[in-house]
Amino acid sequence: MEPEASLRIVTEIETAILTLDVMPYRGALRKTGRYANKGYRQLFVENYTIVYRIEEVKKQVVIVTIQYSSRNF
Repeated sequence: MEPEASLRIVTEIETAILTLDVMPYRGALRKTGRYANKGYRQLFVENYTIVYRIEEVKKQVVIVTIQYSSRNF
């Protein structure tokens, strides 16, 4: 991947993560893979999946993993 394309994807992923500050429930509940049915949520950015959980008490969003979407995890 070329440096410009890599930077663009990193920027898109970062932007998606930062939107969780205002809309933490916008990602769908994870229903497949390793984090399925455990309260984890997911966002998709191009070919990447961002898996996260919401810690209500601390009012935090914790990013668990960012994976290339073609992988089964």
